Amino acid sequence: MTTSHSNPVVISGMGVVAPQALGNTEFLSKILSAEVKHGNSERFDSTGFSCSEVGELRSFSPLDYVKKKKKLKLMGENITYAIGAASMAVEQAGFNAEACAPERLGVIFGGRTRISDFPELEKCVISSLASDGSLDFQLYGTEGMHHVYPLSMLRNLPNMAAAHLSIVHGALGPTDAITNGATSSIQAVGEALRTIQRGDADMVITGGSDSLVSPLDFGQLTSLGLLLKNRENPFRSFDSVSSGGFPGEGSAVFVIETLEHCINRGATPLVRIDGFAEGFEPAFSYGSDVVSNSWERAIIDSGMAPSDICAVSLTGSGHKQFESVECELYRQTFKGSSPYAWSSRAHSGLAGAAISAFDLASAVLSVTNNLVPVTSNCFEVADYCHDVNLVTKEKQDVTEGTRLVSSHNRAGAVAALVISSNV
Repeated sequence: MTTSHSNPVVISGMGVVAPQALGNTEFLSKILSAEVKHGNSERFDSTGFSCSEVGELRSFSPLDYVKKKKKLKLMGENITYAIGAASMAVEQAGFNAEACAPERLGVIFGGRTRISDFPELEKCVISSLASDGSLDFQLYGTEGMHHVYPLSMLRNLPNMAAAHLSIVHGALGPTDAITNGATSSIQAVGEALRTIQRGDADMVITGGSDSLVSPLDFGQLTSLGLLLKNRENPFRSFDSVSSGGFPGEGSAVFVIETLEHCINRGATPLVRIDGFAEGFEPAFSYGSDVVSNSWERAIIDSGMAPSDICAVSLTGSGHKQFESVECELYRQTFKGSSPYAWSSRAHSGLAGAAISAFDLASAVLSVTNNLVPVTSNCFEVADYCHDVNLVTKEKQDVTEGTRLVSSHNRAGAVAALVISSNV
């Protein structure tokens, strides 16, 4: 499907709830920093893991955005992050009851399935242990199960962030949830784009949220070999000593609509969404030959050529296997041109389904502020980044307003968006 340029779709509002940054202004300030550090978790003792660093929200108060305290019983942390970021996004978009008919307002959101909140899971297991340390199912039936919150599933289902956002903002249009790891948010924005293009909605609240800050997530990420191996090194994207990442959390939310709808209601567009593509790239999961067309298809969908792209937001996961594939995709896609490239992952960490929403937020700020951010904590560029025009020392001032935003997950799913200042 080719993006319709006769009635383009724009982002009219954005909100960010990220580690060390609440709001767009703080987030911009952070992604311009050449060096970033995070501390240990304040929620639990993380020193027993090989990586104790964590991208944790420490100044976020759910009650600043969720007005009725009792509603928090139905919300996991990721849901409250989404509501906070969405409130910022709709405010910037100038959204109100008259902005869009309820049945023409949709919510399409990225998230993930969580088993349970860790504290209740911990109490449940401990109270079900026999004297020899084994799990006693009879004890679970008499003692353990009582620690499971009856509404736990409603707090953790992947569609609940979208459901709560639709309730809060009165959306009666298409509502959907995308659960596909790190690519979830970019895919949600892409589906929101297509929903508007096919005429099923005038406006969509989209983006993603997640939280991987718990002992359970630390253990899982450790077993997968994704966490930092050296306590002395921070999260370094595309650096010669890159050794993994750290858990993160948060949300980034976007209000998107047609340019015509945005102008007719007196709002100001931030950027235009020019193209989108998604696919499966075996190189990321199997280490096979790097052959990709998702980036190219996103650029074709935008009606542009690779030489029109000014800068690329890369994943920069801190792992040579994945980063080297990205660098090769860059070389394949941009033969004859050399757009700037950067990664903002050192600021938010491995934030699950929210991470590509942060990448898009970084790209939106890049366009609206006429700059390319720094790849933070990249002190010595890795050898596999040769021929990649990586920004590492200080931001680059640019006037060209096109960006390619790329995301991939460990299984090989790839999604890409092209955005621009052509509004």
